[in-house]
Amino acid sequence: MSERSDAELIAAVLDGDDAAFGRLVEKYQVAYVRYATRMLSDRALAEDIVQDGFVTAYERLETCENPERFAAWCFRIVRNRCHDHLRGPESRNQGSEPLRSVPSPRAGPAVETERAHLRRAIVSALQGLSPLLREAFVLYHEESLTYPEMARRLETSESAVKMRVKRAREALRKELSQWADHVPT
Repeated sequence: MSERSDAELIAAVLDGDDAAFGRLVEKYQVAYVRYATRMLSDRALAEDIVQDGFVTAYERLETCENPERFAAWCFRIVRNRCHDHLRGPESRNQGSEPLRSVPSPRAGPAVETERAHLRRAIVSALQGLSPLLREAFVLYHEESLTYPEMARRLETSESAVKMRVKRAREALRKELSQWADHVPT
């Protein structure tokens, strides 16, 4: 049996099949949590916000005008929740989830310590970006979306997302310039 489309799953949910919504959650949850974690630098908070976003999507499912674009519609809910959090006073006290890496079997303690410092510097630099620049960087470099995909998802022009990615790179390059000679190989 082939996988049902988003539109078919939404029709099933609206007809009373709540399990169909679970399939939508399974389909998109990992990507949304990854996005929210990078935006908020706190996985637990990201999971809460994504869960809240799915609850909101479920409660407002009948307002989804184009069920084939459910992923973009639901992403917009999660995105708005992230941006709302980043604008709030509690965002100034964010934790920072370290970037994960696989330790090199040949790397000594000094190299591993240097890598840990670099990971913290990268997370800090990302947190220092405005939400729009951070979002563009995350979607392009971590989610591997194309510029046209980003423009559709963010409901803006391709030139706007290209400029955001460019500005994010420039800001990160400037912020992390001190690390240029210290990056372990």
